[in-house]
Amino acid sequence: MIPHALEAAILREIEGVSRRDLQAASDSLSTQYREAAGAGAAPLATDAARLAYLVTRLPATYAATEAALAELRARCPELEPRTLLDLGAGPGSAAWAARAVFGSVSSAVLVERDPGFVALGRRLAAGLPVGEAWRHADAAALSPGPRSDLVVLAYVAGELPQGRVEQLIERAWAAAEGALVIVEPGTSNGYSVILRARSRLLGLGSTIVAPCPHEAPCPLTGADWCHFGIRLARSREHRLVKGGALGFEDEKFSYLAATRRLGAPAPARVLRRPDLHQGHVRLRVCAAAGLATLTSGRSEREAYHAARHARWGGAWTVGA
Repeated sequence: MIPHALEAAILREIEGVSRRDLQAASDSLSTQYREAAGAGAAPLATDAARLAYLVTRLPATYAATEAALAELRARCPELEPRTLLDLGAGPGSAAWAARAVFGSVSSAVLVERDPGFVALGRRLAAGLPVGEAWRHADAAALSPGPRSDLVVLAYVAGELPQGRVEQLIERAWAAAEGALVIVEPGTSNGYSVILRARSRLLGLGSTIVAPCPHEAPCPLTGADWCHFGIRLARSREHRLVKGGALGFEDEKFSYLAATRRLGAPAPARVLRRPDLHQGHVRLRVCAAAGLATLTSGRSEREAYHAARHARWGGAWTVGA
């Protein structure tokens, strides 16, 4: 769930704005994302579109980024980043997530090509005791980027033409003193961006600490791809603007966390929701030896208990 201060700031931004106008902008935004998938997305053109993004997309992108950063922290407990570089910052949701996960973050540089989002991000963070420096620039063209302990690329690389993705990854990695986290939608296209980033980062000598438990080629092929999901509560405004009846939504995402020889990957990673049965649990995992389906019965007390409490995307250590 997004921080209360951020939620309050969003409510201030949409105060007095027609919900009908927000709903129309949200519908247009959804169409734009569908049509631009894999082809490079254009900046949001209107204030209404940016406000619709705050209500309908920011909570999900925040939740996915926070989850990816939490996995980085779990694999690298010694990492205490003080400086953050957020490339393609949008309204700054990744910086909010980084501060929530790493209390050590005290200053951030946020790079965003849309001046409307720069202004909006500044207003959202107004009054917070943090050091934020915004740069109106194209993240993919920023060279050199300011070196920072932690660099985040959240929902950015997949919006670029394919030829510019590797360039952005190289620049982001060059700026990362400690770690780089990349988050993309949990689609086949988002996964392909993550795979390209993984290959390039391994070539640059990085250590992949999450989600992969190894640095061998990804064993998932064909119609299957590595992605995870997180469930988040929908606000009243979200339901009104999106016209949804459910009080929650599931955001599927793919991600990668790379470090400069900090931490270590988990022995295995749970790839799907645990398959619960009476008396046993099945888990689909990725391990150093490849893909495996593990079945834990009641007689295997430790493994059975761990499997029942395992989560999609979580580390798996029992017997690994």
